[in-house]
Amino acid sequence: MIGLPGQTVRTVAKDIMLLKELDVDMAGIGPFIPHKDTPLGKYDAGSAFLTVKAVALTRILLKGRIFLQQLPLGY
Repeated sequence: MIGLPGQTVRTVAKDIMLLKELDVDMAGIGPFIPHKDTPLGKYDAGSAFLTVKAVALTRILLKGRIFLQQLPLGY
């Protein structure tokens, strides 16, 4: 999830590098979407821009893998 409370660009980069280190065959990347009835409901949603950037960078680093992405841009 991109945009979790407390997450930084650095932690997103570390997560992407972990995917490379683990040599995953498939990964899902999408924005954090808060729900009002959860403990994280008061936080802002994750950035669609940062999510697209993370997906693009991951695709470059891990060519040939399957990436499931959900970009609900109208939430």
